[in-house]
Amino acid sequence: MSNDSPFHDHAHAAEFDRRAARSDIRERLAERLIEAMELRGAETVLDVATGTGRFARPVSRHVTDGSIVGIDEALAMLRVSQQPDAESIPRYERIAADAQHLPLQAGTFDRAWVAFSLHHFVSAGDMVMETRRVLKPGGRLLILDPVILAADDARDAEVDGLINEVFQRSHGAGFRFFTVEEIRRLMTGAGLEVVRADCHTYTVDQDGTEGIPTGRHWVEVADELERRPADLRERFGKRYFRYEKAGDSLHISGGFHYGLIAGEKRPGAGS
Repeated sequence: MSNDSPFHDHAHAAEFDRRAARSDIRERLAERLIEAMELRGAETVLDVATGTGRFARPVSRHVTDGSIVGIDEALAMLRVSQQPDAESIPRYERIAADAQHLPLQAGTFDRAWVAFSLHHFVSAGDMVMETRRVLKPGGRLLILDPVILAADDARDAEVDGLINEVFQRSHGAGFRFFTVEEIRRLMTGAGLEVVRADCHTYTVDQDGTEGIPTGRHWVEVADELERRPADLRERFGKRYFRYEKAGDSLHISGGFHYGLIAGEKRPGAGS
């Protein structure tokens, strides 16, 4: 994450937390993440890019005899999670740190997860490699992130390139959405064995973007496509969503896709 990321701004961090708290999609995905962790209750768990702790909170209910360490380099996000009116998270410690250079000992954690943050890392591969280092043998890393669909042809690839291009305008040049298969390759490239790779699609048919993670920026992509050839707009509508504007009102219908990929550090596989 670059230093000019909006997540370093307190007002942006507070607004992000407010929206995350009201997202049914995030809540349902948190349940999927916890199920994939296969927790027994005594694990030591690492929350990479913990933000305001929105995923740490439900996970903490399943580590009643364990602990969670949340790391994030955005101090504004950490401070929002520590405000007096914020709900406390039991067995949860926050550390300000760069996920690509973790100030943690090797072989420390039973589980680690990265939720809704992979797309912000300038070097996602380095982050995965570093997280693998701090896992115990048999430990598991889970990545949960919005994903783009694998391209079937050049037109699909053009649509997906435009999605990343528009998001980079507000989130920086290092921003990138991956496909599920690309995340699998990040895992295997870091020496993890992929034990699960799912794509969850949540359909919406609603007015406005409330509850849709990064919904406003997805609408910016659709707006940009209004200036592009009609077949690109049609392809985007089939792969993602369609929208209608009438004055200040906005209606969205379609699907948003999220990858959940788990990689395991096999015993004897090295540091």
